[in-house]
Amino acid sequence: SVSAGAPVSLEDWNTTLLPGYPSPFTAANPPIARSPGPVPDVPAGSANASVNAAVAAGASQNITMNPSIANIFRVPAAMTVTWAAGASVMNMGNCTGKSATTLIGCVRTGGAAFPVAPGVPVGATVTAVVPTTDGNRTVTAVLTAAWAAGNPITVGVAGFPTAPFSVHTFFIKDKNILVTCTGYNNVPQFTGCNVPNPLLVGDRVSTAALSNAGVGTIGGFLKVELQLASGTWQDVTMEFLNYGISGPNLAGRPCPDPTPNAILRFQRLRDNNEPAALVNCTYAGSTLSSDHWPNVFFDQREGVVRDLGIAGPAGHANRVTIAGVLHHVTLDVRNLSQWFDRIGAFAAGTGNLAMREGNTAAGGYSVYFSDRRNNRNDTNLETGEWGWEDVVNPSDANGLFNSALDLGEDMNVNTVLDRYGRLPNYQGVSNALPPGAGALPGGLANPLDVNARPGSFISGGEAKVNRLLHFRRVLKLTNGTLGNIVAPGLTVAAENPVYVRGDWNASVAAGWTGASVATSVVADAVTLLSNIWNDVNSFGTAANLNPYDTSNRPRSSDSRYRLAIISGKGPVFPRPTGGGATYGTDGGAHSFLRFIEGSSAGGNNTIWYQGSMVTFYYNRQSVTPFKCCNNMVYGVPTRQYLFDTNFLNPALLPPLTPVFRDINALGFTQETRPGR
Repeated sequence: SVSAGAPVSLEDWNTTLLPGYPSPFTAANPPIARSPGPVPDVPAGSANASVNAAVAAGASQNITMNPSIANIFRVPAAMTVTWAAGASVMNMGNCTGKSATTLIGCVRTGGAAFPVAPGVPVGATVTAVVPTTDGNRTVTAVLTAAWAAGNPITVGVAGFPTAPFSVHTFFIKDKNILVTCTGYNNVPQFTGCNVPNPLLVGDRVSTAALSNAGVGTIGGFLKVELQLASGTWQDVTMEFLNYGISGPNLAGRPCPDPTPNAILRFQRLRDNNEPAALVNCTYAGSTLSSDHWPNVFFDQREGVVRDLGIAGPAGHANRVTIAGVLHHVTLDVRNLSQWFDRIGAFAAGTGNLAMREGNTAAGGYSVYFSDRRNNRNDTNLETGEWGWEDVVNPSDANGLFNSALDLGEDMNVNTVLDRYGRLPNYQGVSNALPPGAGALPGGLANPLDVNARPGSFISGGEAKVNRLLHFRRVLKLTNGTLGNIVAPGLTVAAENPVYVRGDWNASVAAGWTGASVATSVVADAVTLLSNIWNDVNSFGTAANLNPYDTSNRPRSSDSRYRLAIISGKGPVFPRPTGGGATYGTDGGAHSFLRFIEGSSAGGNNTIWYQGSMVTFYYNRQSVTPFKCCNNMVYGVPTRQYLFDTNFLNPALLPPLTPVFRDINALGFTQETRPGR
């Protein structure tokens, strides 16, 4: 960094607000995502806490629990309540249950300022401050009967369901099944539940969080700098943060995008499976940090070292490996481009001050991206590399790690098998964990403890909710379709792997005829995602929980990409036992552009690419070997690859394109002076 301004922490904005960040938090400027804390699967004094009777899939089901419902899913035992525009205060709690629109059996206590008789009248509006694991919710309710102190009462919730009074969405532990319920009772049962998959006796209910409540799930520091036309640098970190950092949920009843002007997104609203009885997205615009999850998806190529087919690893068909769980920063290219041009919501921004670079008088723009959170070797030094090369292992059919340097594993050519990336990392310290990442309540094993390794398995829910412990960081580019990228061009260069979503600098409808710009991506590896890519489907779907079945993540029927790409590839090595026909190769030129989606629903799909592909180096972060074609990683598309003839004109090259000049020897002269 060469500009003034310290990097901004992404650790915890719930209790300490950032200077220059809105206070209190707003939907457009939410807090940084934090853990809600693990649910005690075994509540104090109980031998078990699980589903007590099988439940069929359905839209309005009851789930009987044994022996009780954990407190995190109940209305809090004590809430501060105001009545008559804040003139009086009382306490309410110990509710015996709730429905979608009422709190049941709640007891009013204290509050001498309230009239003793007839008590708080029917229809009175009360405002309750509801304590949660990471902040307070303020909710308006209406009394459905007169309320004297100490008498149980039913409280109606005006214009909003009872969801804000307690957690109402949870996972079935280890199965990536997301359930949302409207209430509970003392049977004990969850009631009014939208259950996407059948539940079995013994299934456990969980938030999927594996660290203490309040632990940040993003972490690290952010520094964004703008190079001015003068060549000096200006800090714009807070400017970017004030455009927002979050995104909409990706599954369940849709929520609006809380930060539509975000240029960088680190998180998104949590998913739900809310029943139709609820209004759309009961937590839209939430400023509770636990209502936001990190951006994450599962890459099957990186997750498993052999192509095992859609059945996946034996005994783990519905679970994913840590190695393939990738946390990403999303760069919204449309918003970035509008920031450069100072249009729309970015009219007051500073993007127009950026230095223009390129081969034309107008010049284009370039973005350099580096994310080294969790990147530490055994001596706590950054390397910029994954640090996990034990990925070939030829003597074992499943590629089990053997701690020996085999051909094809030495990515950085240092003649040493690097394995430091196997260790978890917290706040820049190797082999360290977030608070609470040890044994879970009730003595249950925590898959994200000190024993977590690249090949360890976790559930899809655990992967989506928790903080990243290993160095698996990538950049995802979105909204770069035709007309969205700043003219005359944009180059994105990243230390990390880059995933390009949707048509890029082209469109299926316009083909190659639209007004494209000069654009390129330089990265450790480049993967192309289609317009219908959805992060959550990479972990499996409600219809099919298996994350290794490519039918869960079909690509668009056609996708177009017009850009130059400089990227790494894998080394070639002898085909080992259990490898497919192409295992041990780098995939060849036709597989240089990576895919992790299956064929489209119709079975026919075409990847149209026009550009130029160059490779100078081996991958240092996306190091797992190329594998094909048992449909675990991707379905083979029809490839229509063309060289972009615009690149024959130096004036039309993307910004900062490397230029190499050949020297042709036309002759020589021998020098025979003494001493020569």
